[in-house]
Amino acid sequence: MKRFCLLVVAMILSVCAFAQAKVDVVYLKNGSIIKGLITEQMPPARLTIKTLDGSVFIFTYAQIDRIERENAPEGYVPIEVAPDPKRADEKEPEYIPPHFEDYGGSVAVGVSLGGGGLVGVPVRLSFSRKFALEAGIFVRPFVYSKDPNASIAEDEDFSQYRIPVLPHFSGGFDVFFAERNYRRSEKITKNGMCFRIGATFGSDDFTRTTFIAGWTREKFDVARPQRSMINAFGGGLAFYGGVNSPLGIFFDAEIPFIPVIYWKVHWNYYVRKERR
Repeated sequence: MKRFCLLVVAMILSVCAFAQAKVDVVYLKNGSIIKGLITEQMPPARLTIKTLDGSVFIFTYAQIDRIERENAPEGYVPIEVAPDPKRADEKEPEYIPPHFEDYGGSVAVGVSLGGGGLVGVPVRLSFSRKFALEAGIFVRPFVYSKDPNASIAEDEDFSQYRIPVLPHFSGGFDVFFAERNYRRSEKITKNGMCFRIGATFGSDDFTRTTFIAGWTREKFDVARPQRSMINAFGGGLAFYGGVNSPLGIFFDAEIPFIPVIYWKVHWNYYVRKERR
């Protein structure tokens, strides 16, 4: 029995000694191929690989096409998984910044708070990384008077005033000027200007048209190239037709317009990657 156990152990050691060593192979979307030992994996954020010559690279998963394993080349010396930090010749990891082209797409849908209403569903068409069209439908309450000459002092029961919840249609475009990668927070941002025109139609020949200009920012997490958050802030004017504006109601005068503040928090998802 003792001889049999020794024979089994010897066979296992022989198999391990002659077994072919393996290396990790990382295929990037830009066509590059990196071979070595993966020392850290933090999906979906980043991956660290130490190459056969001792270099260390960090990639985001958005840059990676696939990961495979293959037989190591002849004469391969296994790479240390935890290198001694006291070694003077130890190389610092080389950070490979994400490619901006990997983020976003051509067609996106989302859910928005603000943007001309309380809540809405915008659709975006991106023709380049610097220009995008957007259109959506929102809902919001309005305050207006059926009688432009009505006075709050005279209408004590407020029978002339309405507060309906109406659909608001909005459309416009964004122009981005700057794009930046934040390594520490692992975010990619684009900053620019937004321009919007909106229209609301209700009963009693009520119309409301808005003209907006402001600042906008689109932010990506490096691990989620198809999702973004868009924030916007600006101002403009709203013109009322057929009814008196809230400003006119307040001052008991016929004022067809009112200054407005524009804001938007928009969760965006790209359903089509390729741009037109």
